Amino acid sequence: MNRRPARERPVVDDGAAGARLLYVGNAMRAAGYRLGGFATLTPAAGQEAAAIEEAMRHGSIVVLDADIAERLPRARLDAWLAAGSPPFLIAPRSDGTSSALDPAERVRIQLGLDA
Repeated sequence: MNRRPARERPVVDDGAAGARLLYVGNAMRAAGYRLGGFATLTPAAGQEAAAIEEAMRHGSIVVLDADIAERLPRARLDAWLAAGSPPFLIAPRSDGTSSALDPAERVRIQLGLDA
């Protein structure tokens, strides 16, 4: 079976029109995001923060895997979420559940809307 290695760095388009969509997460989900037109980063353990910093520099929209979000220092994650530019969000897990760190999920929990 031919396996293509996961991309270590995002493919940054050099001025072409449109958003640069970047996904930071595991290799399996990254494959699906690439099919959807995203550039992807699949960081090794311990390299997650550096990958997100790079995605924040190069992306128009950054999507972070929920499992990686939960391994990051909370203060840094909150800073990236609050930055607002580029838009930064936490993707739901493959089973459809949201991370408790996702701001929308936090609001639902605080309002008692979690089902």
